Amino acid sequence: MRERERLIKLKNPKLRKIRLEFRRVLLKDYQKRLNEFHEERARLQAKRAALVLSYDNYLLAVRPVIDQASNLRKNFSASIVVCATCRDIEGDHIFSLRDKVWYCLECYEILEKSYMKEIEALKKLN
Repeated sequence: MRERERLIKLKNPKLRKIRLEFRRVLLKDYQKRLNEFHEERARLQAKRAALVLSYDNYLLAVRPVIDQASNLRKNFSASIVVCATCRDIEGDHIFSLRDKVWYCLECYEILEKSYMKEIEALKKLN
């Protein structure tokens, strides 16, 4: 582990439980907000299908909805709430400076080993 990477590790079972419940609340809110974006997009598609909206107006209306949903997904994936690889919400997480996301410890170890093997292979090529 490099010096500047951040590891958030809790040993106290009560604190681990509180963290897990907090992550579950955030995950539930994320899913709710994402569903709202999907419903809004479906509503706009229905208007378009009923010819209430022209194609150009549909695109103008749906673009911000798509962008907001995409932003929400990106920000949630990069948060400490979930592992960027396996989507784990229970375990301790470590921040990767190289990738700018949080990983669970298991995924982080696998990715670091893979990264080191890649570096060694590149050195052999030179």
